[in-house]
Amino acid sequence: MPNVRRPRDRVSSRRMRAHVIITLVLLTGACGGSSQKKADGAEDAAEQGSAAAEEDIPVTPLKPAPPGLSASEQKELAALCNPIEPLMYDAGKQAITTLEAELAKGSADADKKALDAALAMLKDAKGLGADDQKRCGELFEKQQKLRIHEYEPAEGAARAAIKSCVERAAATFGKQSADYDMGGSGEAVADQGPFCPDDFPVPQSLKQLPYKSTSEDWSNNTWRCLSFGLRGEQAFQIEYSAPVGANEFNCIARYLPRQGGAPFELAQGGKVNPQGELLLAKKIVKRRMK
Repeated sequence: MPNVRRPRDRVSSRRMRAHVIITLVLLTGACGGSSQKKADGAEDAAEQGSAAAEEDIPVTPLKPAPPGLSASEQKELAALCNPIEPLMYDAGKQAITTLEAELAKGSADADKKALDAALAMLKDAKGLGADDQKRCGELFEKQQKLRIHEYEPAEGAARAAIKSCVERAAATFGKQSADYDMGGSGEAVADQGPFCPDDFPVPQSLKQLPYKSTSEDWSNNTWRCLSFGLRGEQAFQIEYSAPVGANEFNCIARYLPRQGGAPFELAQGGKVNPQGELLLAKKIVKRRMK
C-alpha cells in the first residue's frame, strides 16, 4: 500500500505546510495598473524547501551522466562544424524523436538507439574534409550522449500542467465563487484569502506513478474551483497549494527521473502584494528533491 497521508485535519495540516511550502521571491515594489503582474526572483525558490506529498520520497540509484563538451570543445564544434550545423540540428531532433518512441515501447537500449539514429544522419554530411568530418562526428556524439541521458519525457507534460494550473489560479483570483470551505460544504471561509482552497496532490504518492486518474480525483473543491483536471496516464504528480492566510499560491509538479536519483520538482505561483495585486512568478523553477 502506498504511504498516503490521511485527511485528518486538513486546515491545520495546510497551516503547518505554510511554513515549509516553496516561498516565491517576488518583487516587493508595488506597481500600478493591471491586477496581474510578473515578478523577478522566482529562480531563487529553487533553493527553498518544499513540502513533499509524502514522508517517504522514492529514490533509486543514479546512473552516472556521460561527460559533456568542455568549453574548448564547444568552441571547436561551433567553428569547425559550422558548414554542417543545420544537419547536426536535425540529427539532434531525430535523436529525441527516436528516444521518445523507444521509451514508449519500453526499449531497454532506448538511449543507444537514439544516438545511433542521430549519428546515421551525419554520415551523408557534405562540405567538410574527411578529417574534419570525423572530428565533428566525435564532438557531436559526445554532446548528444549527455543530451539524451538528461532528457526527461515527463518534464514537458509536467510543465504544461503547471502552466494551465497557474493560468486557472490567476483567472479565479479574488472571485467570490472561488471561496470554499475545506470541509466540503462549499460555503465561504473568511480567512481562505483570494485563492481557491488547496487539497492533496494527484496522485497522493509519487510511488503511484505512472498514474491513471479518474473523475473522482478532480471532483473536490480544489480542482472544481480551478476547473482543472487531466486525462490519460500521468507520469507526474500535480499539486496546488494555497496556505490559509498566506495570500499566495503555488502549482507544483513532481516526477521520477528515468536515470534514477531523487525526484525532480517544478513549481510556479504567485503572491498578493500590499496593494492587492497578484504578482506571478516569471518562470517555472526546477530542483531536485531531497
